[in-house]
Amino acid sequence: MSTTTTSTASTRTLAPVWLMALALVAVAANLRTSIASVPPLARTIAEDLDLSNAWMGALTTLPVLCMGLFAPVAQRLGARIGAALSVEVAVVCVGLGTLCRLAGSHVWALYLGTFVAGVGIAIGGTLLPRLVKALFPPERAGLVTGLYMFAMMGGAAASSALAVPLQGWLGSWQASLASWSVIALVGTLAWAPSTMQLASASSGQPAGFSSEPLGKRCGVCSEAAGKPQKVMSACFSGYV
Repeated sequence: MSTTTTSTASTRTLAPVWLMALALVAVAANLRTSIASVPPLARTIAEDLDLSNAWMGALTTLPVLCMGLFAPVAQRLGARIGAALSVEVAVVCVGLGTLCRLAGSHVWALYLGTFVAGVGIAIGGTLLPRLVKALFPPERAGLVTGLYMFAMMGGAAASSALAVPLQGWLGSWQASLASWSVIALVGTLAWAPSTMQLASASSGQPAGFSSEPLGKRCGVCSEAAGKPQKVMSACFSGYV
């Protein structure tokens, strides 16, 4: 890449970085909603489906179990198809699992949706922190980590606080639980450009994480590779 190209790219440093950060925030907002939206409606669900306390306990702990069981799977998936695409798959799983709860009057659909969403949470929660370290320069990584943690906790707080009001507004607890699939759709659409951009930037390289700096993997000249902001602008200059 010529010096002129690198210089031109450096004028667009912040916009691509922050667009990537916003996409990560949109994804992170989905990582607790399907868990936190259940407890406020637990009594209603148990009475409607005639579920025992043991079954309700299984419903609330199933996503947590998935987070432990599927973390190793997430790492293997990231190594096989790439971390960015794996995160996209994770958000789709969360969205489909959450939407499946719309048929929650059938016990199997409620638990299947919870399981699928839990798998998505496990994959996304495992790979997002590593993506932050891989994609953002050191001076930005801490801030981006704070942003996605805030989004994750904010999503949990909102889904818990709004679960009962949404039941009243939408007419059923099934619709209340399934309504959070809209947030997953937003996350899917927000992360899709990043998935395509990163796949293009790393074409010809093995999937997953590499020990090489991002600038070298994207074909940026050695001068830019030593400056993280220039690396980001060169790799993602086509993002906007």
